Amino acid sequence: MTSTEQLDFSQTPLCEAVIGATRAIRADFPASSVQEQLATLVAEARRYVGSEQDADMQLEKLLELFYRQWGFGGASGIYNLSDALWLDKVLKTRQGTAVSLGVILLHIAQALDIP
Repeated sequence: MTSTEQLDFSQTPLCEAVIGATRAIRADFPASSVQEQLATLVAEARRYVGSEQDADMQLEKLLELFYRQWGFGGASGIYNLSDALWLDKVLKTRQGTAVSLGVILLHIAQALDIP
């Protein structure tokens, strides 16, 4: 993807749309690194959640993995808002806004076919 004009935001998965929009805003955005980190999280989540057949249990295990084991959570105290919004920063610090955390969590859930 070379420009946001080529991206149909109505048909693009949320995480991919966020990455595309961020690339248009930030020349220094490490899109390939973010995609690699997300792929690593998906693979780890697949191993952790994969044994469950029930969708509710899959979601419960994913939430446990995401918030407890991986330590993702809301940014607190004094912080730069951009550090809590940009996916590369959130993946590094595991601290973000509800929106940035939701984008990552939804990406993983979608990759695992968890409704």
